[in-house]
Amino acid sequence: MESVTGSLNAPGLSRVLQLMQRFDPEGISEASHTELLSRFCAAAIESGYQLAIFASPPPGEGQPCELLAQASCGGEPLPRIDLGWTAVAETHPLATARSGAHAYQVATHMRDDPRYAPWRDDIIRWGCESALSMWNYTDEGLGGTLALFAEEPDAFGEKERLALEIVLTCVLGAAGMARRKDEIETQQARTQALLDSMNEIVFAVKGGGAITYVNPAVKRILGYPTEEVISRNYRDIVNPEELLLLAAHFQHEAPELRTGVECSVRGKDGEVRRLHLTAVPFHSQPGEYVGIARDVTEQRHIEHELLDAFEGTIKVLGNVMVARDAYTARHQVRVAHLAAAIARELGLEEVRVRAVRYAGLVHDIGKMSIPAQILAKPTHLSPAEESLSREHPKIACDALSQIAFPWPIARIVLEHHERVDGSGYPNGSTAEETLFESRILAVADVVEAMSSHRPYRPALGIAAALQEISEKSDKLYDADAVEACLRLFARRGYHLSSVSVPS
Repeated sequence: MESVTGSLNAPGLSRVLQLMQRFDPEGISEASHTELLSRFCAAAIESGYQLAIFASPPPGEGQPCELLAQASCGGEPLPRIDLGWTAVAETHPLATARSGAHAYQVATHMRDDPRYAPWRDDIIRWGCESALSMWNYTDEGLGGTLALFAEEPDAFGEKERLALEIVLTCVLGAAGMARRKDEIETQQARTQALLDSMNEIVFAVKGGGAITYVNPAVKRILGYPTEEVISRNYRDIVNPEELLLLAAHFQHEAPELRTGVECSVRGKDGEVRRLHLTAVPFHSQPGEYVGIARDVTEQRHIEHELLDAFEGTIKVLGNVMVARDAYTARHQVRVAHLAAAIARELGLEEVRVRAVRYAGLVHDIGKMSIPAQILAKPTHLSPAEESLSREHPKIACDALSQIAFPWPIARIVLEHHERVDGSGYPNGSTAEETLFESRILAVADVVEAMSSHRPYRPALGIAAALQEISEKSDKLYDADAVEACLRLFARRGYHLSSVSVPS
């Protein structure tokens, strides 16, 4: 069988062999894919071709091909080449760029061929007489058209074309690898730029506590240069009292894994910052976790200031109640304390516990609108007086609604006399229609009221109060709140008498 090179004409043989010698993809492995294609076109010119063009296929009908690389004999810049899909005729040297499969096209006598009349001026300017354009693609989907132009007619024989096809396949393969490398490097650069620009600390930590990565935000927030933090153990800078909580966070089984955890961290200057951390397992590195730490120090300062302001408002309202009705004021303090204890026993978040406590401190403030002689009446109230007294939750709700509390204080106060079965007041709402916090406050209110002295009767005692809520659990009172309340007194040693109240 005749060899490929054996049938090549002399110029073709020389050009192809020189091109193979001049262009070594492995020798320029650090080049980008566009630089690699540009070097290939330059090597083609050095090997004796007049013009070399590399173009990508058009992305769709009516859209232009992308000119990736080009070179000309003498190094002169090429004129602008219209590579539009519809503008390229079948006879154009780059027409194979329109094909979605392996294809080629050979032009033998371009200057005299009437089919190439639209491009005759360009052909003469380029000093070309024949051309070969080939389309190919790799398994990874990278494709392109290589167009080579020669100064003599009929320069591209079948064997030369086959040899150049092999060269094109190698070039595309190398360009594909270079493109993937470019994409990876670009993505890495984008990721690093994103990490560098973030206001939050991004970190990676091993299960043993060694910090393996941290972004530059650590210097802005904690004052540590990144090189000082890497390989350091986070236990060295975290508040020792919070280490167990933080260690639990760095465990795959921890239920709070994705909800975050807060801890105090000592900065380089000794200042303590409050950070909110969220970490997840880094599956490509077993035993390692990646996470984000957000500085919430100022936010917590502001929140504490707001809480102090709201608590001050609550205390002012309570003091007003003391001046009007000392009994009701003491009742509110005890109810608030017990309601908060029940909420904690139930495992409510601290923000909900705080809402229950604050609501308890003002839940009877609506009684300020009730005449003092009714509040202090030593006998049971008449129906008319009872009806007036039952308005106090609405009156309190209307007043408290004017204050922008960050908790539903007004609604909890409104609902604290409602009952599970809808037999309560002022709206006759059922359990499904009331807040859980309201149902907790209702239980605490009944227990304190029954166990304490009232103007119209002596104290019934804590045993009677607990018996009341136990017998009517899930009928009048929320079953979960009742169970938690009973547990406080039976197992936790809770005593209402230990609650400090205003005199």
